[in-house]
Amino acid sequence: MWFKQSFMRLVAAALVGLLLNSCYSFKPVRTTKDNLAGVEDRYLQIIKLGSKTSDLYMSEPVVTDSTVTGRVKRYTEFKPYNKKRQVVRLYMNADFKLPQDLPQTVSLPIEEISRLEVYDFDLAKTIAFSVFGGLVGAALAYGVVMLIVLLTKGTSCPFIYAFDGADYRFAGEIYSGAILPSLERHDWLPLPQLQPADGSYKIRITNEVREIQSTNLAGLEVVDHPLGTQVLLDKYGNCHTLRNLRKPLKAWSQGVPDLLPQLAEKDSLRYLGDAVTSKKQSRDELFLSFARPPDARQAKLVLAGKNTIWLDYTMAQFFDKFGDKYQQWYEKQKQAPPSGRANWSLQQGIPLSVYVRKGKKWEFADYFNLPGPMADREMVLQLDLSGLQGDTINLKLEWGTLFWDLDRVGLDCSANEILQRQTLAPAAASDEKGRDIKAALTADDKDYYVMPETGNAAELTFAAVPARADCNRSFFLHAKGHYEVLRETSGAPDLAYLEKFRRAGRMGQFSSEQFLQLQKQIKRQD
Repeated sequence: MWFKQSFMRLVAAALVGLLLNSCYSFKPVRTTKDNLAGVEDRYLQIIKLGSKTSDLYMSEPVVTDSTVTGRVKRYTEFKPYNKKRQVVRLYMNADFKLPQDLPQTVSLPIEEISRLEVYDFDLAKTIAFSVFGGLVGAALAYGVVMLIVLLTKGTSCPFIYAFDGADYRFAGEIYSGAILPSLERHDWLPLPQLQPADGSYKIRITNEVREIQSTNLAGLEVVDHPLGTQVLLDKYGNCHTLRNLRKPLKAWSQGVPDLLPQLAEKDSLRYLGDAVTSKKQSRDELFLSFARPPDARQAKLVLAGKNTIWLDYTMAQFFDKFGDKYQQWYEKQKQAPPSGRANWSLQQGIPLSVYVRKGKKWEFADYFNLPGPMADREMVLQLDLSGLQGDTINLKLEWGTLFWDLDRVGLDCSANEILQRQTLAPAAASDEKGRDIKAALTADDKDYYVMPETGNAAELTFAAVPARADCNRSFFLHAKGHYEVLRETSGAPDLAYLEKFRRAGRMGQFSSEQFLQLQKQIKRQD
């Protein structure tokens, strides 16, 4: 069994490595002009070979045996990242000449096309089948990778399912990263799937990996808020209304000058950080500029995304370094003060840190807790803009190499509006054997609902409350707890190596080392 799990973990890591290094991040799948099938409902960016970018885009392309024909416009008139279907880069031979008088219909000879780069995930996945072939190509389908990693996960947390009136739908994970009692924390998970059925709201909590999961509290927050607004709860449990969520004016990193296409909308384009090029790389950074309304003193930063599966793999590799002393080390960590463990995690770039530019300095503002790798979550943090000069808000987001997967970033400077918030305790709660566990989940105390085995599950029922016709309604699961990662490790611990992890940023550097090592292994198989 150990061999099987270790082998599957290696396969999963290889697949995730390919995924991170291809279509799922901001980086495209590169292919040849033989794979033009499927681009006819995309937008084509036309770039001359040797150039890095272009302001020319083709819409509604039609592919024949010899040409690709469509309407060509310049970037100033046509913004493809605002469209539902995403972009394919079309590289033309360097000596190919395009007409100067645009917009107009243009036919591109296929013989003049050098290669394609695909950013859209669904199309990239299709092309991956033809480029990589066999198992590797098929496994690039995200669902397959998720299934394999789910079977071999090194860390996780309870999975949450919300009843939508017809069936239970996966909503996300709770208190992710709380792997010690000292790291136990409150969490507020949005439940957009939840709908009343027969006068009740229903939620399931499940343990689907090898962990001991201990939930101290599980309640339902029902928030009625003004029409035309969205509401999110921050990590402190505070409600924030969103009415005017602004896109960034600019978004960039050290390696990518324009990340607006990846971060302006909730879509299939993602940003996981810059390409890993050095074992010394310890973090990824994202820089953002937003328009600042006159005299704005506070702002609400909204992030849609999740952790990467690679973070899970990296942590599992770290735990394995303790060998047969892992359990002894883990028991010792239970006695460490909560602030020390939380500070270490932050210094290692596991949470996502937020900085505000004030004058010539980046001031640390706050950080986002881990949402887990299994589903996107929308999260909010309130930022203090006092002391900020000018009409631009400049932010920096920072995390350990390849630890976060971002879909959209926005900023709302509107004032929070009046809303009605109700906190519901479970009307009933039972485990998979029908035992009553309501008392363990009703209060924040020393009584826990413990799920020690894979397959443990709880079903929570809350009495529905009447909705208001003049409001929107949002639901959040308020949970508090922690979990213990169960590991089967062996061999002598590498103490000298582990000492390095006392240094800030070492976990991100370790991630880079693991990624480059895996990349070499994959290349040797080519």
